[in-house]
Amino acid sequence: MADLTARPEDYGAFLDALKPRVRSARLNAAGAVNQELIGLYGSIGHDIAERERRAGWGAKIISQLASDLQAAFPEMTGLSPRATCAISRAPIPIPNLCSRLLPTCWARGR
Repeated sequence: MADLTARPEDYGAFLDALKPRVRSARLNAAGAVNQELIGLYGSIGHDIAERERRAGWGAKIISQLASDLQAAFPEMTGLSPRATCAISRAPIPIPNLCSRLLPTCWARGR
């Protein structure tokens, strides 16, 4: 069996070359996830606002919706009754804001 602790001569340089690639990929993945979630929250907020306007949905229905979403997706944040109410009142459509700002912000972070 080969000795797994013996490292080839170029191991350290190879490891050092991999680290920035891993960091960059992780940053890109986090940016993509955040962009998708911001778009999701914006579309949920838009849909709730539309139901408030058309069907007269109020705070109790929105609170129940938030609770049901939290129960369905317990690992997610941003679905509390307070947050759900807030996203339905966002003054700028979040998906539009997201598509304009996030690519610039992520490019600066690289």
